[in-house]
Amino acid sequence: MKERKNIEVWSDYDVCGNWYIAIRKKKGSLKLEEIREIAMDWEQDFYALIIEAVDKDFQDYYNWDFEGDFVRLYRATDFLKCE
Repeated sequence: MKERKNIEVWSDYDVCGNWYIAIRKKKGSLKLEEIREIAMDWEQDFYALIIEAVDKDFQDYYNWDFEGDFVRLYRATDFLKCE
């Protein structure tokens, strides 16, 4: 995966055990095309975009460390499975 200035990318699991890609841009705003390119570089798949849309008061209340833009990409195929 190529280096991107001011952007951190990692994979993790949420509290329910669902895998996701986390993308954080420290300065400036993430653009949709930028998110798509990062996801393609990580692993080509279909993703659902989860946006952390909370203000500073909410972040402080839960003691979360969100600087800049932050998004989570979940595998869309995990949510689209037929049972």
